[in-house]
Amino acid sequence: MRLSIKRGNRAAQRASAKSDLQGVRVLCIDDDPDVCRAIEMRLRDCGADVTCAYFGTQGLWLAMTKNPDVVITDIGMPSGRGDYVIECLKRNSRTSGIRLLVLSGRKDAALRHRLLSLGVEQWLTKPIRDDDLIAALRPLVRRTRAARPPGRANEEPIDSCVTG
Repeated sequence: MRLSIKRGNRAAQRASAKSDLQGVRVLCIDDDPDVCRAIEMRLRDCGADVTCAYFGTQGLWLAMTKNPDVVITDIGMPSGRGDYVIECLKRNSRTSGIRLLVLSGRKDAALRHRLLSLGVEQWLTKPIRDDDLIAALRPLVRRTRAARPPGRANEEPIDSCVTG
């Protein structure tokens, strides 16, 4: 995964990203620890709270327990492929509103179309530059913040989980 910042006004880019992503909760699901660590380091630098999962079923559990604003997921992973995770998240009333971004090396147009129709909002292809990832996250974060009722806590107790 490339993690380079565009040349130019680096300080202004970093400040803008920090204000846009400050406090956002991100769950990164990827079986490549290097990809997870790179995303985690860059997004934490922007003020995001990042949790990593290294296989699909772990990511599904963390989505239920951590209540992220955005999930970034790979597709091809052991123990719960990304498309399975996405389907489960969208079918569950507790997680159906989580913003979804796919970050994959796969270029399967049919799969991409199916997942976008399920509610994936962004599909990015690896390798990706970190400023492109941040640019893709910004509209998801804005929509998440706009959808929150004013003054309402983001966290729900785990026993409010309803599958189906």
